[in-house]
Amino acid sequence: MTQEEQVLRYMKSHGSITVWEAMTQLHITRLAAVIWRLRKVYDIETVYRFRMEDGKKIQWAEYRLK
Repeated sequence: MTQEEQVLRYMKSHGSITVWEAMTQLHITRLAAVIWRLRKVYDIETVYRFRMEDGKKIQWAEYRLK
């Protein structure tokens, strides 16, 4: 199964994917590159999430199929 197929399957079953999930669940380290290739065929949105930790803003991207 290709990385694109793995990410697509994960997004369909979980609703979205983050870099952390891609690394820990799928062992994919370059999620943005996979998303870039998938966007040629699928409509994928990026939602930026954040939380405050020790007074610092921690931000990450979450990718979802539209």
